[in-house]
Amino acid sequence: MIQPIQSAWRLALVLLTLLSAGLLASCSDTGTLSRGDGVVAIQVISRNPHPGVAGSWLPDSVRVRAVDAQGNGVPRVPLIFRDGAFNPGNALTDENGYAQVDWLLNDQPTQTAAVVSPGVEPVVLRARTVQVPATVRPMLGLLHEYLEAALRNTLDGISLNPQYVSFFEEKLAILRTPGLGGDIVDGHRYAQGGAASRSGAEVPVTAVFPVEAMRNEAMDAVHLVEDALPVLEDFLGQTYPTSTVRIWYGFVTGASGGGGVMSIVDRTSYDARTQGAFVKYEPMVVHELSHTYMGHETLNQFLEVYDYNVARTGSKDIRDWDALRGWVPGRETNEGIHALLDIYQLVGPEVMADAYRAVLPLQPRYGQVLSANVAETFAAAVPAAMRPQVAAKLAKVRY
Repeated sequence: MIQPIQSAWRLALVLLTLLSAGLLASCSDTGTLSRGDGVVAIQVISRNPHPGVAGSWLPDSVRVRAVDAQGNGVPRVPLIFRDGAFNPGNALTDENGYAQVDWLLNDQPTQTAAVVSPGVEPVVLRARTVQVPATVRPMLGLLHEYLEAALRNTLDGISLNPQYVSFFEEKLAILRTPGLGGDIVDGHRYAQGGAASRSGAEVPVTAVFPVEAMRNEAMDAVHLVEDALPVLEDFLGQTYPTSTVRIWYGFVTGASGGGGVMSIVDRTSYDARTQGAFVKYEPMVVHELSHTYMGHETLNQFLEVYDYNVARTGSKDIRDWDALRGWVPGRETNEGIHALLDIYQLVGPEVMADAYRAVLPLQPRYGQVLSANVAETFAAAVPAAMRPQVAAKLAKVRY
């Protein structure tokens, strides 16, 4: 009796191996065979088919679950993801039966892969590539990475800003929406434009946003950049330092900029949080645009004030401006941006532009006081009679 039993067991092993290789079982979205540890199916939990951009990471991770006959998750089930580029290629289900991996798409318009585990039917994973304009493609190609970073930063920000918990929770809810990345790609949630550069070429401006309701706001941000960028170029005498402007709109609770990339809160959330107690929304956007030129915060605040007001009014006369960060002219206590506005009032737009053009190659750094070299270079660009006053004002520019 021993020999037939051993032969039958060997045959079972062969059958299981063939099944895991997909040679006997037809593929389906949910495998339905059973095996000794209770697993009867592998289910695709995430969206299937997934939309993505050819040659890029699928914006949403592929998520599957191993379940028993009662629909309960089965832990520590080995899974192999095959017929595609996955990270990782193998996975174990967690204590609730879930596992997830990232999928790097190829250039085909539609593509399939599979997840297999010995003893259950292989499950087909499907993806399709969405055609997007060339200026949008780099951003959507990075969407997978950006969403992870935005979620991590938002979680970190809650402890730093406890007074704004409700706004952080709102963003977390958006970032945790199942299939968010695929919906952004599939729904063409982006706005496009272009700024006329002094180089004669157009600088493409693209904004990607998470929620369809933000479309009009994101387009407004694009138009704002279109108006502001030529004013910046004219003042600094340089074409914009990057060939494109990329705006991640509405994913975050705050704002950051540099390198031609801006991550900015949506206007609705910003206005609700600040309620007029801080800088208006439009100058804040221009501020982040200017950071690609100037890292130093206070020097950049002046660029924000100048750029926004000139773009809006067409006037370089400070008396025609209204977005002045609470500046009161000539006050003894003026420091920071207020000290720089005092200097502008004293020397005028052309000399101020000369001073900025002189210090721009020195790249004063964010969060640091002006170095002696930067202050001296700035002051040297103004007429000799004004240098003592300018130097005294620059000493009040802290960071």
